[in-house]
Amino acid sequence: MHWDVLRGSFLAVVLLLGAGCGQADRFAEGWDQGGTLHEATMRDWAFAVDTNRLASSADFVRERIPDVPEEALPIISALVEKCLSDMSLRFAVDYVKAHEKLDYCFDYTERMLGRLEQEYANQARATE
Repeated sequence: MHWDVLRGSFLAVVLLLGAGCGQADRFAEGWDQGGTLHEATMRDWAFAVDTNRLASSADFVRERIPDVPEEALPIISALVEKCLSDMSLRFAVDYVKAHEKLDYCFDYTERMLGRLEQEYANQARATE
């Protein structure tokens, strides 16, 4: 994966969080701790609370990208959580584990970050 998109994308993080990526306190202190869905089925993921899905996603991100910048962790985790949650609502089954869908969700996250970065660049050029 090309995580170069993360370099200098702090503003994209701010834009996404400011655009209402979830509840206002979604990233309150400790948001990335206590996830218990590492072996959850897609059905379990679908019925889990948002805070548990987000914290578990943060764990997945840290596992896959050990050197992830702390300022990028919220946006990457939120995108991975969104992808898994969207999939779990369509395929809430007990025979597929959520972590089995991480390759797809990390590809999705990389595409979304690329789009955010491009959108930010377009807006910056338009205001010059």
